[in-house]
Amino acid sequence: MPCRICAGSNPERLFRKRGDIMTERSPIAAVILAAGLGLSGWFIGHGLLAARSGDRFVTVRGLAEKDITANVGGWTIRHMAVGPTLAAAQSSIARDTDTIRAFLAEQGFPAAAITIADVRVEDRAAWGDQRFGQSDTRFNINQTLEVRTDKVEALRKAIAAKTELVRRGVVLQTGDNDARFTYTALNAEKPAMIGAATRNARAAAEQFATDSKSRIGGIRRATQGYFEILPRSGDYGSAERAPEQRLRVVTTVDFYIQD
Repeated sequence: MPCRICAGSNPERLFRKRGDIMTERSPIAAVILAAGLGLSGWFIGHGLLAARSGDRFVTVRGLAEKDITANVGGWTIRHMAVGPTLAAAQSSIARDTDTIRAFLAEQGFPAAAITIADVRVEDRAAWGDQRFGQSDTRFNINQTLEVRTDKVEALRKAIAAKTELVRRGVVLQTGDNDARFTYTALNAEKPAMIGAATRNARAAAEQFATDSKSRIGGIRRATQGYFEILPRSGDYGSAERAPEQRLRVVTTVDFYIQD
């Protein structure tokens, strides 16, 4: 039986027509594909724009300060006594210790508030210098007493009157940090201080938004700084030298910006 293609059709013509059909459809497919790619690019582009818009933010710092008064005080009292023998030096330092305790009792401090923190004994003849062998100052005893109390104002008055100890025969040794005043209620202050610092930061961000004709949104990120206790007088040095102190905290906050 003869083949239909061979009997009734020209194969080359048939294949050419099919090729023509495919060629005619190719421009339409290309247009659809290009349109699809264009739309997807449009969506991708708008997605990036939205992400970038959402990432617009301003970083500001907020400050909060509060004047505080130390609620615990400490006083380091260093004194010394000498003697030709160890027993004589010990007798002298014991007498001076009683004098100091009596003075502090007069200022309103109980015996429990006073402790002996350190005692050091020095034999000067042990240096190899025989001149101290029969010297009245061969043995030197240095003693440190610590006073700790919540009677801050009474302690400050006692420190101001320490020359009375000298008048009574106590040989005092002075130091840079004899008195110290501490504020121990810091944890109770933290929530209110952080809130105040955050409000201060928002006020700064809102001023920036006003200047740039935009609006401030929510918080993107917030970082709490360290709490500092500073001298209220503004002087350099340790805040512990006086009861009057200043509590400070600085926070860093990122706020979103909205058009």
